[in-house]
Amino acid sequence: MTMRKGLALVAIASAATAQVLAFTDMQGDLRTGAVMWFLFTCPGMAIVLTLNLSDRILAVVLSIGISLALAVSLATVMVLVGTWLPLLELTVLVVVTVIFSAWVLRREGPGKPG
Repeated sequence: MTMRKGLALVAIASAATAQVLAFTDMQGDLRTGAVMWFLFTCPGMAIVLTLNLSDRILAVVLSIGISLALAVSLATVMVLVGTWLPLLELTVLVVVTVIFSAWVLRREGPGKPG
């Protein structure tokens, strides 16, 4: 398995974990940590994986920057429209993450050597 495939699977697993913990309304540090990890890294990581960057530091910085930009932009639009729903924002970011991660997994393919 390539590093890109592994990170795409981590992004999908993190998205699923954050979504389940948020929708079950679980309180505590586990939910906070899982959701913050997801919001700060996963949407951007899924997008950056499609870019085939060789510089890992650049990829990490871009992942965090894109994730934060997406979250803040989506929250701003929701506030301006008058529909501030944090669970909806999380769901939209989960969908974006899963779509881009699935694209990476499909592009890498099962037959490609790791």
